[in-house]
Amino acid sequence: MGREAQAGEPNSNESYLQLLESQITWLISTIGTSESIIWTKGAGRPIIMLHGALASHRVWTRQFEAFSNRYRMIAIDFRGHGDSDKPKHGYDPVNLVKDIELLMSHLGLAKTLIIGSSMGGVIAQLFYFSRPAAVEALILVGTLAKAVWLGRRAEYLSELV
Repeated sequence: MGREAQAGEPNSNESYLQLLESQITWLISTIGTSESIIWTKGAGRPIIMLHGALASHRVWTRQFEAFSNRYRMIAIDFRGHGDSDKPKHGYDPVNLVKDIELLMSHLGLAKTLIIGSSMGGVIAQLFYFSRPAAVEALILVGTLAKAVWLGRRAEYLSELV
């Protein structure tokens, strides 16, 4: 048997998530050729969180709560995802990697930890191959490694370098 929520305390999972989101800074910024939602909370060493396909920054809500007291947590809605613009084109991995480069430049970050889930892990790996000095560490969750190239390794790397 549960207890009743106190004043100002969330009383359901949905209201709990709404309370967390109300404590986080939202930035709307033009990253590359589209307007993107950047979600940030905390201070300290930066961690960029990259979501998977068909997801959004919201998959990282609990991680933001858990780590924002020690780290600067940053998440972006990739173009076409979540609350970011939905352009008609530009969804190839090379453009998504460039969006991360622009995000880091926009936020004044020289080096960061990156956590990527699924598609976000693929983009994190490609970003590392294009800018290894900008990555302090990669944490990959439920992603692809060898299959990331889909037979186009040389093409992706030549476009990124």
